[in-house]
Amino acid sequence: MKKYYLSLFVFILLIPRAVFGSTSDMSIRSADIRFSKDVFVAGETVRIYARVRNMGDTDITGYVAFYSGAELIDSSQIVSLVADGANEEVWVDYMIPYSDSFNIHAVIKGTDPQDTNSSNDELLTPLYTIIIDDDSDGVDDQVDNCIGVDNPTQADSDRDGLGDACDNDDDNDRLADDIEDELGTDPKDSDTDDDGYGDADDKYPLDSTRHEDEQVIDLVFLPAQEVITADPEQDAGGQEESDDQDSALQDGDAAEEQTVIERSSGAVLHVSPNASFVYVKEAWKTYAFESLANESAYVSLSWDFGDGSLSSTKSVSHEYQSPGVYNVKLLLVDQDGVTHEDVQEIYISFFHLSNPLVQILIGLLVVLLLTSMTMIVKTRVKNIAIEEEENVEKKITKKKSKTKKS
Repeated sequence: MKKYYLSLFVFILLIPRAVFGSTSDMSIRSADIRFSKDVFVAGETVRIYARVRNMGDTDITGYVAFYSGAELIDSSQIVSLVADGANEEVWVDYMIPYSDSFNIHAVIKGTDPQDTNSSNDELLTPLYTIIIDDDSDGVDDQVDNCIGVDNPTQADSDRDGLGDACDNDDDNDRLADDIEDELGTDPKDSDTDDDGYGDADDKYPLDSTRHEDEQVIDLVFLPAQEVITADPEQDAGGQEESDDQDSALQDGDAAEEQTVIERSSGAVLHVSPNASFVYVKEAWKTYAFESLANESAYVSLSWDFGDGSLSSTKSVSHEYQSPGVYNVKLLLVDQDGVTHEDVQEIYISFFHLSNPLVQILIGLLVVLLLTSMTMIVKTRVKNIAIEEEENVEKKITKKKSKTKKS
């Protein structure tokens, strides 16, 4: 029996170190993944961190490869993990994709010595939700009340679904905010003096004791047919010259009327729906506008050209940046604070010879036509040359045949 125990003891001492010797085991867990940001916005770059551990009893080196689906994002730096030492952290940078969600697949690779336990070498995170936020204000475009404008507070004073940051009428009282700034009224309160009458209808929006005049003075517009340039010598010339001119206009034989806007040759003068302004087309994307209101009858004037551009001058020329349909709006506020509005739709066609894209398209069509004609001519010339060559060979063959017979 003693010999048996002695033999067993020797056997145990001689067992290979691979069985009871050192182990190499670098591991990673789901809890070890974190990000540099808590909100994932499509198009932004975040840093992915992963904490790796040495579960074995020998020093080990390796790195972590990060995947999004089957696509490799990047591989981390190589780290060295001391046995029974502190954990190490690795990272890669990742651009959030334009999709609904994503997850991360992390895999330990390149271990030295080779990892003897592969069961804890990789992990798959849960799905993370992505938001589309073009203005980078932290609010998803699907719920953002001002897409394209930075408005993280989502303030909406009039609760019309359009945020204050992009709403030109925050209190929805029909007075634009810039007009209210000029009048001194509160752009976020539809009834600044709290008298029960909205600022747009209140003749005295800053005086709670009254809201209307006994005498209402409206804006005075020149009728469209009276939009002509006065002749300073007409009054001095007497009534006879004036009567002659009126007669000529009535008969339709007078010279063409001169408009307030100086027109280029061939331009057509147009009048807005409410005859409060006139406009002409100066070029493909350029229009000239002029208000017909008497300057003494209003306190403020503003143009909105429908493309985000504004103006406060009586006469203005505006060039649009691209084809489309635009609503040109003229807002006039009279001396009593009443707003008068006139809107005209302007259509700018894409198919115009002044459009560079149309010019390129025409150029390509011309090149294609010329190329086709050149190929046809070359083919025809080649066929003629072949026919001539065949005719020459036939003549030579015929001549040789006659020579043999003779």
